[in-house]
Amino acid sequence: MSEQFTIPDSMMSVENTLPKDWKEGTFVGRVWRADVNGPSVVKLDNEGYLVDITTSFPTVSALCEQENPAEAVKAVTGERIGKLSDILATTARHTKKDDKPYLLSPIDLHAVKAAGVTFAESLVERVVEKMAGGDRDKALGIRIGVLSDIATILKKDGALQTLAVLRQRYDALQGQADNGEALRTLGVEVAQLRSESINFKETPPGSKPALQIRDLLIMKFAAFKIDEAVHKYANDDPAAAELVRAQLTRRFKQVTDAVNSGKEEGFSDATLKEIRDFLSGLGTGAGKSYIEVGLGPKAEIFTKAQPMSSVGHGADAGYLEESKWNNPEPEVVLVTNSRKEIVGAALGNDVNHRDIEGMSELLLGECKDQNASCAVGPFIRLIDKTSFKQEDIDTMKVEVHVKGTDGFELYSDSSMEKISRKPEELVNQMFKQHQYPDGAVLFCGTMFSPVKDRDEPTKGFTHKVGDHVTIRSDKLGSLTNRMDYTQNVEPWIYGVGKLMQNLAERGVFAVKGFMGRVVENNQRSRDARGPH
Repeated sequence: MSEQFTIPDSMMSVENTLPKDWKEGTFVGRVWRADVNGPSVVKLDNEGYLVDITTSFPTVSALCEQENPAEAVKAVTGERIGKLSDILATTARHTKKDDKPYLLSPIDLHAVKAAGVTFAESLVERVVEKMAGGDRDKALGIRIGVLSDIATILKKDGALQTLAVLRQRYDALQGQADNGEALRTLGVEVAQLRSESINFKETPPGSKPALQIRDLLIMKFAAFKIDEAVHKYANDDPAAAELVRAQLTRRFKQVTDAVNSGKEEGFSDATLKEIRDFLSGLGTGAGKSYIEVGLGPKAEIFTKAQPMSSVGHGADAGYLEESKWNNPEPEVVLVTNSRKEIVGAALGNDVNHRDIEGMSELLLGECKDQNASCAVGPFIRLIDKTSFKQEDIDTMKVEVHVKGTDGFELYSDSSMEKISRKPEELVNQMFKQHQYPDGAVLFCGTMFSPVKDRDEPTKGFTHKVGDHVTIRSDKLGSLTNRMDYTQNVEPWIYGVGKLMQNLAERGVFAVKGFMGRVVENNQRSRDARGPH
């Protein structure tokens, strides 16, 4: 197999896979065992061996239902099936052997959900990029203006004064020859100011200032769409342009009046509906929708994949061949039980098709849920109150490295400290209208939106077959996958039915006490929920 089809051995080493403090943590996962023709639940012991604990916990979901999963794992014994280093050596597609164990995704029966637009800072960038139409210099001017308006809403007087100076410098550079380096320097200063002075963490979605910023961005986007429509329909005729602009502005007068009057409580539901209809009439409501879920009271929660369909560390991950604009989305994945308790976390790649998502909001399913388009791993690190706590998740830094066979490389990182909605809030919204008797995992969203050009200027990033994507965190280790078209990746053929059949054939369900524990845990969950 050529280099294009291989993950380097160094990426599958113990040192690259596990965090430095792995001996202090509690890690669980899943391994395919050829000798039993099925998957086993495993824990990592402090000597680097994977221990099969399936007779005590036939599924990871069942393990997460324990009152204290981390303590339950520490207390249980099982069969050592091999050193992690040896199992990693036979996990990647090109190193698999029929008679050797290999790592799987660490989740099984959990529902696989994802939250979108959870970082308000990246949301602002999406709006700016859309309005700039790929022109980076124009985007810088728009960014300064938007940030100035946000600073006014948040009463950040110091930032507002600095932005005024930056605006003067930007305006002075317009029309100058060889201004590229000066604009890049200015862009760095604007980004630093945004990061240091305009903290969306202090402005939770649904709060009064968040709703004001939401309405501001909607207005900016609407003005952009009006300009776009004028350009489209006026055919460079000044008289026609004036007529089209007057008609569109008149239709939007209720909204502009509300903003200009300094209305503080945000647009009413009726006004928001009119805005949505207005933008849809211009050909898109998607920009407005992103703004609404990013800053409004309701989070976007959707189904990312089916239970048992995710792929693990070292596996090939898939994307659609028809997609010409796609990217990885490096995220923290919360692991919950049926009682909506966050019991652990893993890393995830929420593979995204940006061009398909941009066609229509109704194509979200096709955009997100494909064969092998959901990667989770390398293990679940259980919360143990000592080496790994909820605070570690809340402050976690996530890094991503993409390396292509064409020599292209891309690095980026983001911090959970900048997330707009706390992980607990996202979980509460996920459980608000639904129960998950087998638990659920929740991708928390990302700030990652790659703009580095890969082939042509202004075309940005998109995947190529053979890309290696590594997502890393100091507390969770590394998740590495090789990208390929979905039709070339191993098809998903092992679902819940086959798992239950395999466990029954292995006699796992006959183990004394297991079914009693399942009934007891389910009863505890029902008691907590109340009658259905």
